[in-house]
Amino acid sequence: MYKWAQIATLGVAGGVIMGLTTSLIGLEARAEVGAWHMVYALWVAFFVARRVDPPFVAGFLASTCSGVTLGLVQVGLLDSYRDNNPWYAEELAGANSALIPGFLVQGTMAGLMFGVVVGAVTWALRRWFFQ
Repeated sequence: MYKWAQIATLGVAGGVIMGLTTSLIGLEARAEVGAWHMVYALWVAFFVARRVDPPFVAGFLASTCSGVTLGLVQVGLLDSYRDNNPWYAEELAGANSALIPGFLVQGTMAGLMFGVVVGAVTWALRRWFFQ
């Protein structure tokens, strides 16, 4: 059974939290990857413990929703993102309008790709614990 509200809430919350963190504080690549891994681990634990069905779809949709939300938050806070992430100065040197599609596409694509992994891990753990 789909729990759409839970999936959407987790996805949007992850995207907003990471979008605000990367835009207002700034995270170097390794720190950002570590933070995302923590978010994904929490989602997997939640979906497995709640026995969300189908488990692959839950993980995939939460991650995709999060990626889209992340891109939207970073676009909305583009000037802050640029100021707080000096290690990306070369990539961010372009005009605001040129960066907007890149942030949206990058967030969405990352959400889709990691969604496959999160969904697969959720499915595998769900099978292991509950079958």
